[in-house]
Amino acid sequence: MKKKIKKTKKQVNILIIIISIIIFLIILLFTFFKLSKIQIKNYINISKQPNSIVTQKSFVITNESGSIKKEIPINPASVGDIKFESPVNVTPRPTFTPVIKIIQNEEADKDNNFNYLFKAINSKDEIYKIEIDAAKFLYDSGRAVFIDARSRVEYNESHIKGSISIPTNATPEEINDLKNKLKGKILVTYCHGIGCHLSDKVSYKLFDMGYRNIAIFFGGWNKWNEYNYPVEK
Repeated sequence: MKKKIKKTKKQVNILIIIISIIIFLIILLFTFFKLSKIQIKNYINISKQPNSIVTQKSFVITNESGSIKKEIPINPASVGDIKFESPVNVTPRPTFTPVIKIIQNEEADKDNNFNYLFKAINSKDEIYKIEIDAAKFLYDSGRAVFIDARSRVEYNESHIKGSISIPTNATPEEINDLKNKLKGKILVTYCHGIGCHLSDKVSYKLFDMGYRNIAIFFGGWNKWNEYNYPVEK
């Protein structure tokens, strides 16, 4: 009885081994068939490529002018690994450079019309801060009076043509003596230039005295001279 059981087990083991071998052979055949199918498909795709000359063992790729050639063996592993001997010229895409137009004051229109400067202000915070082009516009308009906030000594040496002297230490009485020149005008204060605050102080004093058409030319005397605009002694 024991011998019979051992014999049966041996037969089962042999059968398992045979089945395993058959399964392995089936998998091997399937893999080989699949790889062969891929190779045939790649061969067909390669033969359809433009500018290609297919031979039995390789194909040749040329550029449009025909001056550069590359021979590639017919092998799926080499597909997509094609390099020419000289670099390909690529035209760069044009870059976009935004054009930004800077306007000195948000109320100024796109034509640099500075007519907003003729509007009366309601607080010291609204006093206009202007640059050289707006200052020249007011100067040429004939509706502005330029006020030199530097010392009287500096004013006497040289100043913007037609300007009057009101230094920071000027008294209200002295300013009232000039009311006929200031009345109905845009009062443009200036001093040495950027970093000088004498013109700010004089503009605040004028506001406290009731004037409501005021601008500070913060480019001042230095910027006016830089542009060679009219001066006098």
